[in-house]
Amino acid sequence: MKTFVPFLFSLFALLLQSSCAGSAYTWKTRRPRYRYRNYRLVGHVINTIHGNVAIVTQCALACLRDDKCRSFNFFEHRRRCELNDRSHVTKARDKKWSRGCVYYARDAFSINTRAIGDKNLVCLHGGVKVTTRRPSGRHVTTCACADEWTGRRCETKGQRHNNKLC
Repeated sequence: MKTFVPFLFSLFALLLQSSCAGSAYTWKTRRPRYRYRNYRLVGHVINTIHGNVAIVTQCALACLRDDKCRSFNFFEHRRRCELNDRSHVTKARDKKWSRGCVYYARDAFSINTRAIGDKNLVCLHGGVKVTTRRPSGRHVTTCACADEWTGRRCETKGQRHNNKLC
């Protein structure tokens, strides 16, 4: 059951991300003019998101939501995202070969600013900030919590009984 719960969470995040990108928001990607596949920026990580980053645009969105983020390292097979406070432009010597990683500067992706949502909301314990559009047209930002965490900011640890948090 432990492996099934993260899978459901990832599937939910992927579906939500896809629906946002397909209907309300459109991602714009600039093909980098630098080497980005199998590279990462080392020594400048300000935040790491573990286990619930299924696609590169989730990592890009996390970077765009953080004013300090200048670039990010995405590890698809590890489902991990590292946000950096520097980029290859200012720290070229810190960009290193790293098998299975993809490195992007912040400006490689852009999206409608409404998708970024409430910048003051901080999701804890691996939660992912998700902005949805209500039928009324109003945008609401919430946290999609990982594993056994609940609450507006994923601040409360619960116990699972019959697949429900208590």
